[in-house]
Formats: sequence, structure tokens, C-alpha cells
Amino acid sequence: MTEKAHASLDRIEEGLLVCYTDDDRLFTLPASDYPEMKGGEAVELTITDGRAVALRYLAEETEQNRKKAKSLFAALLRKKKN
Repeated sequence: MTEKAHASLDRIEEGLLVCYTDDDRLFTLPASDYPEMKGGEAVELTITDGRAVALRYLAEETEQNRKKAKSLFAALLRKKKN
């Protein structure tokens, strides 16, 4: 059985991309297969028989997430100054 799952690339550790799906499942893929990837990016995983077999980078969503995080951080800094 094959499924697609929305996920975020949490980190790169010991040669593996560590990804968590929106429903908190953990999957890994060889980092060497995706050398351009960095932690914090939004991705879509292809999962077959319980294993991640492919990854697709979601550029637009990654950028939106980064803008949102930057905005939240700026709001926290403003709040701290007051």
C-alpha cells in the first residue's frame, strides 16, 4: 500500500533525514539521496508498506512557515521589550 503524507524535515542526523508527519509518525530517508535538503523544510513523503521511499520538497509552504516563524519571533521580542 502506498500513501502520501505531509511532513516536516526535523533534522539531519547520522546521514539520515528525520521527518515527522502531521500525525506525528517518524520516518527517515538517506540524506545522501537529498543533499539539498535542510532542517525545517515542509515535505511530502511517499510511504510504501510503512517505509518512506521518496520525498518532495514543498517550497511555497516552507517559505510561508519561515515567514510565520519570523513574525512570531519578532512579536515575542516586542513583547519582551514592553
